[in-house]
Amino acid sequence: MKTCLRDIKVGDILVLEDKQQIPADCVVLEVTNDTGSDEGFIQTAQLDGERNLKPKLPIKKAQQQIKEYFSEKVDINISCELPNPNLYHFEGSLQIVNRTPKKSDAFNLGLMNFIPRGALVMNCKMLAIVVYTGVDSKIILNQGHYSYKYSSIEKKLNSIFLIQIA
Repeated sequence: MKTCLRDIKVGDILVLEDKQQIPADCVVLEVTNDTGSDEGFIQTAQLDGERNLKPKLPIKKAQQQIKEYFSEKVDINISCELPNPNLYHFEGSLQIVNRTPKKSDAFNLGLMNFIPRGALVMNCKMLAIVVYTGVDSKIILNQGHYSYKYSSIEKKLNSIFLIQIA
């Protein structure tokens, strides 16, 4: 089911197709590709200008338990650092809680599990959970407040036009 960008919320699970732009900052839960490996790739040329593909990995030990999430046998909890503009740093933890035998497993999350908004999924299909959206996403936090720079010629022309008009 397709969803509008404005309807995506923290905690939503997204299916990201090959060559699709990532709509929010996410953590990779599962990767599917033709080679059968669990390694996925993203391209961040729109964010940092680097055209090389960056590998992203789901947590191997958690993949089977994540599949059980859809049959409502487990709950997934993610805690992560507060939103910040640093594209090259991410820390968090993923906790999977089994409902029937009350048992939980915790896994550390790092940059290898994080995919930023604006990057492109390449050569694979990913299942990801949203951790930051909107103004909290790293791409938005990296946007600076820029002021328009005037050249000395523009300044002189503006003063000449003011004199002409007055």
